[in-house]
Amino acid sequence: MTILNIVELSAEMLTLERIVEAIKNPQEVSLLSHEQREFDILVQSARTVIDEIGREYAPLTKISRINVSNRGIIPFSAFPLPVLEVRRVSNGITSMRFTQSLDGIVVDTPFGAELDITYTYAPQPACNTTPLEWENGRIGLRLIAFGTVAEYCIRLGMIDEAVLWDRRYKDALLAMARPLREKRVRQRRFK
Repeated sequence: MTILNIVELSAEMLTLERIVEAIKNPQEVSLLSHEQREFDILVQSARTVIDEIGREYAPLTKISRINVSNRGIIPFSAFPLPVLEVRRVSNGITSMRFTQSLDGIVVDTPFGAELDITYTYAPQPACNTTPLEWENGRIGLRLIAFGTVAEYCIRLGMIDEAVLWDRRYKDALLAMARPLREKRVRQRRFK
């Protein structure tokens, strides 16, 4: 799933046929200036929704091995990805206590020790064709497209349509957040 896939499905939902054709056949179809503006707004809307979902509903988790600097301070700039929340700090064997400040975390450990730090981060799509990092399948293309269409409608001032699409988006988020339950059909009896 890429940003272009999201924009394509969103354009289909909005019945913007020329944008869909331009995504499917970029060599054959060129967009007019107002269509290019609509395409750019769709891309911006998709990035906004991806960031919102990644920060508030489904952040990604990573474990990084980081060296401790002086006085047990590990600045957030030492992490390979932007940190949303630090969940666990361990020395490879046991968990360690830590305190989180505005610019990093503080751990009571000697200088130069290597620690495994588990933290969450939001996905960072580099370009429109880079695949998104959500792997569990719960964040689907349709979910992000609903949010993209709602955001697009808000940006263009179509408030009634935005309310409709936002309701679909929120319902899809709620369905994603609910745990998957096993569904059973009762056995039928024949007389």
